[in-house]
Amino acid sequence: MYFTNLKSAVACVLHQPEICCISEFHTALGQYLNYCQALEEQEADRIVYLAVPSETYQNFFQLPFVQRALQRYQVKLIVYDPKQEEIRQWIR
Repeated sequence: MYFTNLKSAVACVLHQPEICCISEFHTALGQYLNYCQALEEQEADRIVYLAVPSETYQNFFQLPFVQRALQRYQVKLIVYDPKQEEIRQWIR
């Protein structure tokens, strides 16, 4: 699914709210990196964001291992509230 930002074209990878273990994080990160590479070659003006539910961000995404991976691969995040269906935070 894609969100479009008026200032820049943004492609957003939505992930399942149930991220709860390292293997699911690896899958999401790999998918994110693949999208980044594909868009870099095809549509360089787009920015890829990994969207994660706010609860997952507050818990799992604060683990040191996850934080290091996000920093190493310069992962951009959208933190959203699935119940309210609204974006809480954009993290570049």
